[in-house]
Amino acid sequence: MPVTYDPAIIALSVVIAIQGGYVSLMLARRLASLGLGPDGWATAGRRKALLAASALALGIGIWAMHFIGMLAVKLPIAVTYDLLWTLTSALVCILVVGLGVFVASFGQLTPKRLAGAGLLMGAGIAIMHYVGMSALRANCIVSYSPDLVAASF
Repeated sequence: MPVTYDPAIIALSVVIAIQGGYVSLMLARRLASLGLGPDGWATAGRRKALLAASALALGIGIWAMHFIGMLAVKLPIAVTYDLLWTLTSALVCILVVGLGVFVASFGQLTPKRLAGAGLLMGAGIAIMHYVGMSALRANCIVSYSPDLVAASF
């Protein structure tokens, strides 16, 4: 089955990924630089808001890059996406990436903590990908090699 890609849509997905990553990292940087202020509750509330905004920006950026990248694929058959599974893949990405941002941003950033956060984010992206692929609806059979799925994680 011949497969082609729309280069303009692929470029758009890359721009969105860069933008999401930039915004998220700027928010995470602010999160990491928050010291203990005189009002501990205000600082705690601000930390939570920055963490949520960083997770949202990165999760949506990653998810949108993947989904827009899928829209760039041109197949000789009609392809649609189940709305519930598509939205579930976005939610998985936002939550797991948020957990990774949380792990990386609280306490001293050690190599072990950074590796743990990276593994969480990577696993979240892989899970998001396969949940998102389960949203694919087309007149074909989609199958996966267990060895390649394991390698992708």
